[in-house]
Amino acid sequence: MSSEDGLREPLGYRERRLQGTRYCFSQHMMKVTGESVSVTKRCVPLEDCLSTGCTYIKHEEYKICTSCCEGSICNLPLPRNTTDAVFTTLSPLNKTQRLSHPVLLTTACLWLGLMSQRWVTLSRVAGPDS
Repeated sequence: MSSEDGLREPLGYRERRLQGTRYCFSQHMMKVTGESVSVTKRCVPLEDCLSTGCTYIKHEEYKICTSCCEGSICNLPLPRNTTDAVFTTLSPLNKTQRLSHPVLLTTACLWLGLMSQRWVTLSRVAGPDS
């Protein structure tokens, strides 16, 4: 497999690079008149789709609308307003999904930190001779 500039990518590189990118992201920047300024479309992981909608940049007089969808070539229409700028999936996202390793690690560290603070506080209250 080779890229457009003629350089060869390592075997499996493209597959690893696209792994976990099952959602189609679209970002549409427009002037207040509705004229398109720029469009960005790419495959992204779930985390990049958690904030969809439209934002107004008043000092530059732009509106940026972001949408995400799950499926093959699902992001053909451009998001132009809050009705279009949504996150659509083929199936409901599982809220009981297993937590990722960074979330579990952070939770464990916070819990250990709180427990160690409690232990230090209890040992001070009990005194050194207890």
